[in-house]
Amino acid sequence: MSARRVVVIDGRMARRRPTGAATYIRDLSSALSLAAPDDLDVRVRYGPPGLPRRNRLTSLGNLLLDLTWLHVLLPLLAKRDGADVIHAPFNWAPRWSPCPTVVTVQDLAWER
Repeated sequence: MSARRVVVIDGRMARRRPTGAATYIRDLSSALSLAAPDDLDVRVRYGPPGLPRRNRLTSLGNLLLDLTWLHVLLPLLAKRDGADVIHAPFNWAPRWSPCPTVVTVQDLAWER
């Protein structure tokens, strides 16, 4: 019998506004939960909820929450979970990771 493989998905953007990326994260996690082989354990980690969008101060607070989540908390959770891979479905990956990381770039319109 083979060991279970663990995939950790960064689901933090699925808690935000209903965007295409949020839909992608929800649909991906649902599809993987239904169709994953028995030896694959898919864990979506949502992180802290964002602050209500009111002004520049809450925008800065959300940026700090997102950076702390992505670069500190998500890798620590992946390490605790014994993750074989982290899937970062929203353009950015952790700066360090205890395992390989896969990044999905949703679009590059923001680069223009």
